[in-house]
Amino acid sequence: MSQIVKGMGALHRLNLIHRDLKPDNILIQFEKAESGIDKTFKSNFEIATGNVTCKIADLGFTRELKEDELASTFLGTPQYSAPEILTKQTYQNNVDVWSLGCIYYEMLVGVLPFSASSKKLFIKNVLDGDFILPHTIEVSVDAAKFLTSCLTSGPK
Repeated sequence: MSQIVKGMGALHRLNLIHRDLKPDNILIQFEKAESGIDKTFKSNFEIATGNVTCKIADLGFTRELKEDELASTFLGTPQYSAPEILTKQTYQNNVDVWSLGCIYYEMLVGVLPFSASSKKLFIKNVLDGDFILPHTIEVSVDAAKFLTSCLTSGPK
């Protein structure tokens, strides 16, 4: 997660917003394992020794956005889109922070923080902002604060 945050920070320092951050757009490279690993297992999986590199990919929706400028294009993947995009309001780079929160939640829990049976109900759930970490998921206070700050990063 820290590498994804650093990558997003680098984009934002260049006045770029990604607008489609999601797990599909995060590339993960594992350092290959040393010999001695079961060959059957090794042939089916990329074995990691602990060194992982994450990179943000698919910059097709990326846009330069000056500090006082606002974007208004409705694009991206709705499940990871910030409330401003879903409600077709103007927005800034904080929409990437929201997406980061959705990714982090999904990494922790295995599902997205917001879901619904219809588009209208989904947007309502996002606007309400009520996500719950299951009691079976243990996170540090800092991790919970980080998640909350990401998923409350913009106007609603």
